[in-house]
Amino acid sequence: MLNQRSPHHRWVVDEPDIPFEMGILYEDERIIVVDKPHFLPTTPRGMWFRSTALMRLRERCDNPDITPAHRLARSTAGIVGFVKEPSARGAYQMLFPRR
Repeated sequence: MLNQRSPHHRWVVDEPDIPFEMGILYEDERIIVVDKPHFLPTTPRGMWFRSTALMRLRERCDNPDITPAHRLARSTAGIVGFVKEPSARGAYQMLFPRR
């Protein structure tokens, strides 16, 4: 696998592959909601960069501005919301504490 470099992330030399697929459950002009599988990190961290929900979604949608509205632990499967424009993130983040 080729190493990818983002101006905000370091090089990942030997990244473990997470073979599970991530399905898109809902998408409109502002948000994308995905079904994150177990063991797939939500965002780049530690030894994962490309094998994360965020980077997979940015690549799939060809949109480098996609940002998570919240996150789940790597070991947790579940629904994760992403915003297509970072300025919308705060409004969607507030939905969680307000239930």
